[in-house]
Amino acid sequence: MKFKNNIVPVLCGVLLFSSVSPAFVASAAESSPIEMNAAEINKDALLEYAIELGVYFTDDEVIITDSQLLKLLEFQGVGIPEDGSQGGISLFREGVTKIVSRGSGSWDIYLSASFIRNYYWAIGAAATLIGVMAPGIGWGLAYAAVALVADLVSSNTQNGYVVSIRNYGISGAYMQ
Repeated sequence: MKFKNNIVPVLCGVLLFSSVSPAFVASAAESSPIEMNAAEINKDALLEYAIELGVYFTDDEVIITDSQLLKLLEFQGVGIPEDGSQGGISLFREGVTKIVSRGSGSWDIYLSASFIRNYYWAIGAAATLIGVMAPGIGWGLAYAAVALVADLVSSNTQNGYVVSIRNYGISGAYMQ
């Protein structure tokens, strides 16, 4: 894969150049009771399970359906309520999260509104997945992107959002 392990440059870029304020990320963290330590995730096992589930990987792109994302979250140990108390994914209208590498510290992350709307409380775990699937992004930047979309999505949002990352910083977000 072209996605390289550039964790130090990514984290430095997030800290120095990110247009998302630390106060916003902190307020988003308060709404997410899930705390994932990316260092504790068995990345190889997670990637192997993702391939087994049929997650689409190319050199420049990763595509994950909502149902695959839920299974990957469960694999990480995130408890998904079976009674639907936290919303639910309708397989009739399943969303897709897509990560597209644009090269040189730039990505477009297409986030499923249905996933964020129903599972906003697991944004830390979802960001961890994005960081593992496309490691050049890094957990901090992935978390900022997912938290930004979680803040934008409302209960009646039907379309997903695209977060544009350029030179290791969030350059914008817009509805698909």
